[in-house]
Amino acid sequence: MPASQWQLNDEGRRRYRPPARRLKQYLPASLYSSAESKAVDTAMLLGKNLGVTPNRLPDLEEHHHDSEPFLTNLQQFHEAIDRFFANPGKLTYGTESADQGVERFDAAAESAIDGSDARKSQSSATAR
Repeated sequence: MPASQWQLNDEGRRRYRPPARRLKQYLPASLYSSAESKAVDTAMLLGKNLGVTPNRLPDLEEHHHDSEPFLTNLQQFHEAIDRFFANPGKLTYGTESADQGVERFDAAAESAIDGSDARKSQSSATAR
């Protein structure tokens, strides 16, 4: 099964609580996740705790590496990841370089921030 389809395990379901407590003090008005199963599961748990409905946003997912075989040998996995980060501009693992992944993720995050700011402005103007 590709990594993007992995489900959140019991430990992951327990581990969302400390970040949820820390986030709650900021009263977030919006919450975004990628469409990856673990991210959606985590966002649903956080959203329920924070009283916010999570939104799925394309391009927030982790590095695209579903094309790579699952490496059961931990040393091989670490070597692949070390090569990936040691050569951020080169395609060494998966279907995008580290630099490409960062650019994709940054653009998606900026889109979420811009959209959130626009919604706040509209809500503020409507409330006046």
